Amino acid sequence: MKKWMETVKSLLYSIKIVFKADKLRFLLSVIIQIVNTLLGYLLLYIGKCTIDTILYSISNDIEFEKAVFGVGKLVIVSFSISFCLIICNLKYEILLQKLQLQLGLYIDKEMSEQVLKLDISYFDNSTFYDDIASALDGKSKINFLIYRVTFFCANILNIAIAVFIIYSWSLSPLMILLCIFIFPGVLIREKYVTEIYLYENNNRGLARKISYLISLIYEKYAAKEIRYYQISEWIVRQYKINWGSFLKGLKKIIYKLGIIDSLVNALPEIVIGIVVSYLVWEIVEQKLSIGDFTYLLGIFSGLKDNILNLVGDLAKLEESKLAIRNYKKFMSFESKVIGERDINLESIFSIEFNNVSFKYPNTEKYILDQISFKDTHMIPFFI
Repeated sequence: MKKWMETVKSLLYSIKIVFKADKLRFLLSVIIQIVNTLLGYLLLYIGKCTIDTILYSISNDIEFEKAVFGVGKLVIVSFSISFCLIICNLKYEILLQKLQLQLGLYIDKEMSEQVLKLDISYFDNSTFYDDIASALDGKSKINFLIYRVTFFCANILNIAIAVFIIYSWSLSPLMILLCIFIFPGVLIREKYVTEIYLYENNNRGLARKISYLISLIYEKYAAKEIRYYQISEWIVRQYKINWGSFLKGLKKIIYKLGIIDSLVNALPEIVIGIVVSYLVWEIVEQKLSIGDFTYLLGIFSGLKDNILNLVGDLAKLEESKLAIRNYKKFMSFESKVIGERDINLESIFSIEFNNVSFKYPNTEKYILDQISFKDTHMIPFFI
């Protein structure tokens, strides 16, 4: 429960940052996703009505013109909704690109202001640059969460509508069975994605070394030195060794959890097979029509996909939570030097020298030996 609460906090923090970056575009993107969801269900229902109308016209010997007119109206409505969906998706993609750009500018501004506020002691610390790299990684995760946040809202609405429809058709047992088969995937996916991120984060130095080696191979300014000292084979060998070391740890995680994750997330397909069998039986018993079959199968398949998408979103949020934590850590840094700017001095500084000697350059001959003096006016002087 504690993990999920932290994930929700990360989600809310990301929403706050995205909202601050561009309020209008963020709200519009969420609204468009909600409209897309509602239009998708409406299109599915109209498809059911179209199939039922065609079958009813055939079985009841309805006049051809009336049948065509009835089906034609539904087809026109379907095309209209599909056109609206295309327009909404196009507008959504444009909004997301602009929102992503605006968010990048906003975070760059915030991070730049934060760096300028810090004193020089931070820059003398070697780990400070790793903190900056981690914060930039957190920035990319927040940027990525623009998609996750809007799709998260759409997935929640999708699931709520699907649950309501399935409950109204008295098919709750099948829905519960589907959720039971999906639940193991929630646990495995979260652990899998988190371990991948932690491994990459903990091996940031190795990744930087690999990047440096590959840059030497392609860097035009290093080409002369590499050939002069004949170290090209050594660089390539070091690159292979380090890259192999990085992949070795990554493969262990993939073999350990990735295969299990794939198998567990295939379990819901078994329930979909059970749903198909049940609906076919109901058609044979003449309790459902073919239109009902396509409609309900679409609802169950959509519910399965949306739950898996939600699981994926939460897993990505779990991954992003760690990166966002690094970003928040960087933004919480405060200057260690107190009163470093605009200090009003009540008295004038003075510099006092006691028993100092001055020699001619590169000789042992003294210009002045064992003298003491005091400068009270801070005036530059020379001998």
